[in-house]
Amino acid sequence: MCRYLTDRAEYSPSKRIVRHSAFIPTKDLRKSVYWTSGITEEGIWSIGDEYVAPSRGPIHGRADFNSLAAYREGLAIELTEKPHPRHADIVNWDKDRKKARLQAVKLADQATLVLAPKA
Repeated sequence: MCRYLTDRAEYSPSKRIVRHSAFIPTKDLRKSVYWTSGITEEGIWSIGDEYVAPSRGPIHGRADFNSLAAYREGLAIELTEKPHPRHADIVNWDKDRKKARLQAVKLADQATLVLAPKA
């Protein structure tokens, strides 16, 4: 799975880490991600360029993580297939903001930062 990073506050390139802000859920307690298993690096970046960048801005990198990390935190992955067949949402966030923040911290700790290739 990956979460495309469009905000510099979502990661630290010098520390090579993903920050928890990349995973904080929206008010509807969902977080948009993409299922990337079985596709090439080029394919992963293409999805971001075509389906994420137009609405969120330039992609600086991505947070790659195993879906099992989400399930370990009591979260779930719900395939939505919109706007792309590989789109999903992380759901089942705790309704308590502090607890949801902790879930985001733990998910970020399990994520790997992959910086966007230079154009």
